[in-house]
Amino acid sequence: MNTPKQPITTKVTIDTGVFDRELVERACREIKANKEKLGSKKSVK
Repeated sequence: MNTPKQPITTKVTIDTGVFDRELVERACREIKANKEKLGSKKSVK
């Protein structure tokens, strides 16, 4: 609780850089998958 002004997510990101990178990569993959799903739905219509 050294920096209460900062959001908890920012503190976690700074403290665990490697773990955060994994989360970001996973999020990017999920976003790509969602975009592909949306694209396929549009192409079907």
